[in-house]
Amino acid sequence: MLFVKKAKSTKKKTVTVSWKTNWNVDGQEVQLAYNKSFTKGTMARMSDLFANSSTFTNVKKKKVYVRIRGFVRDENGNMIYGNWSEVKKVKVKK
Repeated sequence: MLFVKKAKSTKKKTVTVSWKTNWNVDGQEVQLAYNKSFTKGTMARMSDLFANSSTFTNVKKKKVYVRIRGFVRDENGNMIYGNWSEVKKVKVKK
């Protein structure tokens, strides 16, 4: 299971999310949203196995929420997803 190691805003309207790489997965999906239930303003990024951070730009709200999950590919190339991590709240610099 993956978890968000650090989520912070170092520049205006930008959020950087980092995590510890898990070698049992083929990649990660990072998701950012404007509400805790992830129904408003959702943005997602897919990354490969060797990535350990992702940056979201043009974030429009003061507070956002991030989470991450891993995935593996089966023999047909379909992605099988793991569970979402705990949600982290980030205060965005304006």
